[in-house]
Amino acid sequence: MLRIHFTAKDLAGVAFAHSSALPVREAVLSLQLLRRGSGTPFSAWRRHVLGRLPARASLLGSLVPASGWVPDFLTPSE
Repeated sequence: MLRIHFTAKDLAGVAFAHSSALPVREAVLSLQLLRRGSGTPFSAWRRHVLGRLPARASLLGSLVPASGWVPDFLTPSE
């Protein structure tokens, strides 16, 4: 097995690329996770979020299936 050890200095140098599509992708993936069964490790998160979703979330929800293909305009590549 190969192991790689990172120091605090190594981790301090990590940067994440900015993407204007990221918030939409995150919303799409979150909706898919919300629709999966309660047996996931995210059950407590699901219960917390489902009770707080605004009514307008159903607009995106009508385009996002529980799993599988998502319309390309919701997850654009840069």
